[in-house]
Amino acid sequence: MEYGSLGTIKLIEFYKFRKIWKISKKAALEKAMERLFPFCCHKKEREIPPTPLFQRGERERHSERSEEKEIPPTPLFQRGDIERHSEQFSRHPERSEEKEIPPTPLFQKGDINEHSEQFSRHPERSEGSRKFIFEQKERILFLAEKHLNKEFSLFGTEWKKAKVINENNQKRIDWNYDLLTGFRWDSSQLGKKIKLNQGEGIDIKNIWELGRMQHLLIFPIASVLAQQEQKDSKVPNQYFEEFKSQILDFIQSNKYTYGVHWSVAMEAGIRATNWLIAFYVYKNAGFIADEIFNKVFEKSLFEHLLFICENLEWSNGIRGNHYLANIVAMLFLSAFLPTTEFTKKTLYFATQELCNEILVQFNEDGSNFEASLPYHYFSTEIVLAGLWLIFSLKENKIKDMLKVEPCRFIKKKKIQPFKKQLFSINKNNFSIDLNAALYERISKILDFSHNLLKSNGKAEQIGDNDSGFFISAEIEPFLKEFWEHLLLKISPPEIKQFYFYKDFGIFIKRTNQYFATIRCGSIGQRGKGGHSHNDQLSLTLNLFGVDFLVDPGTYSYTGQPKLRNLFRSTAYHNTLSIEGMEQNEWAENNLDDLFWFKTDRTKSKMIEYSEKHFIAEHYGFGKPHRREIFFHDDFIEGIDFCKIKGKKRVCFHLSPDILIAPIKEDDESSSGFFTAFRMTPPLKKGDKGDFQPPGFFTAFRMTPPLKKGDKGDFQPPGFFTAFRMTPPLKKGGRGDFSPSLKKGDKGDFQTSGFFTAFRMTPPLKKGGRGDFSALSDFEAVLTFTNGIGFIEEYNFSSGYNQMQKSKRIILEFEEEKLNWRLQFCKIEKKI
Repeated sequence: MEYGSLGTIKLIEFYKFRKIWKISKKAALEKAMERLFPFCCHKKEREIPPTPLFQRGERERHSERSEEKEIPPTPLFQRGDIERHSEQFSRHPERSEEKEIPPTPLFQKGDINEHSEQFSRHPERSEGSRKFIFEQKERILFLAEKHLNKEFSLFGTEWKKAKVINENNQKRIDWNYDLLTGFRWDSSQLGKKIKLNQGEGIDIKNIWELGRMQHLLIFPIASVLAQQEQKDSKVPNQYFEEFKSQILDFIQSNKYTYGVHWSVAMEAGIRATNWLIAFYVYKNAGFIADEIFNKVFEKSLFEHLLFICENLEWSNGIRGNHYLANIVAMLFLSAFLPTTEFTKKTLYFATQELCNEILVQFNEDGSNFEASLPYHYFSTEIVLAGLWLIFSLKENKIKDMLKVEPCRFIKKKKIQPFKKQLFSINKNNFSIDLNAALYERISKILDFSHNLLKSNGKAEQIGDNDSGFFISAEIEPFLKEFWEHLLLKISPPEIKQFYFYKDFGIFIKRTNQYFATIRCGSIGQRGKGGHSHNDQLSLTLNLFGVDFLVDPGTYSYTGQPKLRNLFRSTAYHNTLSIEGMEQNEWAENNLDDLFWFKTDRTKSKMIEYSEKHFIAEHYGFGKPHRREIFFHDDFIEGIDFCKIKGKKRVCFHLSPDILIAPIKEDDESSSGFFTAFRMTPPLKKGDKGDFQPPGFFTAFRMTPPLKKGDKGDFQPPGFFTAFRMTPPLKKGGRGDFSPSLKKGDKGDFQTSGFFTAFRMTPPLKKGGRGDFSALSDFEAVLTFTNGIGFIEEYNFSSGYNQMQKSKRIILEFEEEKLNWRLQFCKIEKKI
């Protein structure tokens, strides 16, 4: 998957190294966490040396600001605003009267730079991270320049410049303008009252993605890079000024509790967390912000914490990744802000809730209970970020937690005494440790995360995919060193060749040639199915490291309700479907219906599974649909059985990179063995590599007659091989294997659609000649024994708000049983 998350990587192998894990499980986890955020995670305390940006003495001059100095009022706030905001929490109706939390001043002596030192015990920068920054120099500078120019790529779509408002001779970003649709959200309306449904095509996630401001983390990385190169001392400060400017711009444009960016606690929490990490990286590199920015910034951070507490997305019945994001953001904010009675309790409460939710929201097999792989990785990323923070807390913050007494807190939830917690505090070194049950569950979470990765390092998008990250998506490519370190150096896990994760409901099969998954289980969320699809018994397949049979994805939520339902429908998955019927039904009365099923009527049942064989069935159509699959080294055979009368379909959705070449045969050659070849001579100088003009290639067909009694090349009878090499033609290309065969020739492929052939054509590598001679390719052939097969286009979504055309093969039949076989082989080509 193109999205991905920090949770996609296995941190520690707990099974293979059980003795080591039992002895030093916390130390091992801490070692992995130290590399979770390599730009701000560190080992030992030392003074940061002067940099070209600050000469000797300048850092002291910046830090020795007078505490008596008068700060003039700014358009963002007047004196007294801070206390007024802090008093809002006392109005919370659900807080305990016995344990009243008095309003406290937000600021103590010192400034935000002093308080931010409480954020971590380890202020040293990572040497390996700086090295990797230089390796990714071009990408970093590209992104930094884009964001410096106020350009954004939401969900990986094309780059677009933000709408700019000219006000008081200043150019400010219009944070309420949807770059993808041109719709502007009302910033004067209370966030809680904003409706999701603003018209066809208007998706609230577009504006939320902009408001998360995750792009800001690229600025400190670019500043560190420019700082190290020492070519122009103005450049790192330019990025720093833009970083501060965009934060102040956002605060001024989005009044607290008003507008779409103050409508959901999770969005506020993700924004504040990314602000904090970016600010901390800047501070670690020696950049000192002025007092006015620090005051405004800290005031807004407190408002974010207050907003999360007053709008906590918790429910006694069900809660999900939103609540995880709430409590981890509370951890970051409480650790960063000055110590008050309020922040002591929020830090303690958030630690308590994170430990509890790990066991609530992750199944015993390590999978997330929402039955979506993308959401599993997103939730895992949130958990890892929270654990990293807990293990990085400074001694004084942990001592403050010891002073917190049990009480009612928020949303009728209690702060529990230490004896009831899943964590403990070591009073000898003032560190936090976790209960053994938590370590075991984390072990399984990471084991599941790793074993669902394909050989290309990605995971299938089974269930909903909103392309979400908790920490900046743009820095994820820069964490390659972190991924490799965790995978290869810290107790590498045992790869499971086949396994059934019963709680999630997914079977995996792995060989040297392919990686396959089959869905068979609950719809998740305690039967609500908010992020699940009608994908029971659906097959996905990655051949030789390349996606072949895929899940079509999600595309959109509220912006395109009809497409939302289409993408989660039975017919949009690699399983059996019946026209007019769905595995599970949904209502279509309002937008809330987009996030649940009426009931889990599939009741999927695993009957048998082994290394070579899989049998399961579901009951969503009334009568069962049973699927049986046999796994071999170079082919997969399937049987779909359903007694419902009438037309039934089995779909095979192909990756957009797959080209389909139908192989047809005449009656006289129905039992023969045929192979189609295409010659690709080297392109001449000046040729563009688009395989034009028509006739540039010649096709041959070899038709050796079979002797009487021959059964053909594959058993059972009716399975035959056809290989065809079909490089993509541009618009206007004939693709008909010119010169064409004459009428009457036996090789004219005209009489039957009984066989269908596929071939993967991956993009040419840099320097490729255009004739595929430098690539290793594969051929795959799908054959079936009854019914008819045809090809049609469908819409594939690799990520949220992304769509491209692809092809799928549909096998239509009326009998009770359909047999099919997928044969594949690797083709090695020499230069």
